[in-house]
Amino acid sequence: MGAELKINSTLSFNGAASIGRYYFDSRQRAIVTVDNSAKTLARQTIYLKDYRIPSTPQNAYSAGWFYRSPKFWYASITGNYFSNMWLSPNPLRRTSDAIADADPENPSADAIKRAILQQEKFDNQFTLDFFGGWSKLLPRSYYINNRRTYILFNLGVGNLLNNKSIRSGGFEQLRFDFEEKNVNKFPPKYYYAFGLNFFASIGLRF
Repeated sequence: MGAELKINSTLSFNGAASIGRYYFDSRQRAIVTVDNSAKTLARQTIYLKDYRIPSTPQNAYSAGWFYRSPKFWYASITGNYFSNMWLSPNPLRRTSDAIADADPENPSADAIKRAILQQEKFDNQFTLDFFGGWSKLLPRSYYINNRRTYILFNLGVGNLLNNKSIRSGGFEQLRFDFEEKNVNKFPPKYYYAFGLNFFASIGLRF
């Protein structure tokens, strides 16, 4: 959902929100086969029911101010907040084999199982972006095909706060330490968003 509130002829406030709950609604079945062969080594149930769909914020909010000057320039500043983001899970860790040998006499057995089965949730993140531009009507001698011709300049700056810790996605490696149950032996891989970035453009409109 989104909304725009006009304060006056030059200033407006814009807001938008996307709120969802995306998750696997069933278990999956896996068939393990030999390369270049039809031989089946195993059939397994992947217990991913109710795990969250990864690599997308399930809650996203945006709000900002937009100013349009009567002198043909404009500028906007927008804040963006993302939450409820999850790591892509390794299906091998969500099988009965992954937790079957956790020593029941070990007082940490339940904690080990929880560590194996849990899905990592990313930290909530915030970004601040700027966008602005200016246009000018050129003299009649510069008209193209007798049409009014404008020169346009645009500038955008993303992630003004230079936040380099934003995890935009990632995945657990498709390897697992079945013997020691050490979930840190093959650590996850993460994607990170750009820090401060910008673009500028000049163009003609006619």
